[in-house]
Amino acid sequence: MGVVEAYSRLKFRFGREITLNALWGMEAALSGIDWRHLADERKQELKALLAAEQNASLTAGLK
Repeated sequence: MGVVEAYSRLKFRFGREITLNALWGMEAALSGIDWRHLADERKQELKALLAAEQNASLTAGLK
């Protein structure tokens, strides 16, 4: 399971209590850096992956 899926599961379970900082933190931890040093480009990539996952989930739910 990747960080985007892990974040999605946390968000589903805990709702508004989970923010994007959790996604940044998990990605940074796996990269061995402080979450505040995560590059803006990587944050945008993660947001795009998250949006793609959410769209796939919505599409699958409509079938």
